[in-house]
Amino acid sequence: MKCPVDGNVPQMTERHGVEVDYCPECRGVWLDHGELDRVADHAMAADKSRPAGGNDAKTRPKKKARVVPDRSHGWRG
Repeated sequence: MKCPVDGNVPQMTERHGVEVDYCPECRGVWLDHGELDRVADHAMAADKSRPAGGNDAKTRPKKKARVVPDRSHGWRG
């Protein structure tokens, strides 16, 4: 498989038990069937483990990259 954006060969990494294919050049990400649900479950569990009420720099989540749909090539971040 090649990245549909730039033609590079995606690399694979594992994050929290989920295999993620990504393009090292354009940073596109591909997930297999069911993996998005596993990522969402992990994020919800992590959110529940945070202390309630804190909104200072130590407890506030870091800004994440925005992911937008690219209708011709799938999801890109």
